[in-house]
Amino acid sequence: MWEKIGDILSTLHEGVTIADAGGIFVYASKSCKETFGVEPDQILGRSARLLEQNGITAEFAETEPA
Repeated sequence: MWEKIGDILSTLHEGVTIADAGGIFVYASKSCKETFGVEPDQILGRSARLLEQNGITAEFAETEPA
């Protein structure tokens, strides 16, 4: 299912993220680089709340997840 959704979302030009019920990113589109300035794999598994509080920046995304 995620593969099909990912295929659809990857066609969008906006950065798209999906977080689970605990607020952890489980999906980030390829466009996150252009929209947020970070690679999708830099935010996967990270807390959406922490990134929102600290700003989604490459420097923050490079730190170890809490």
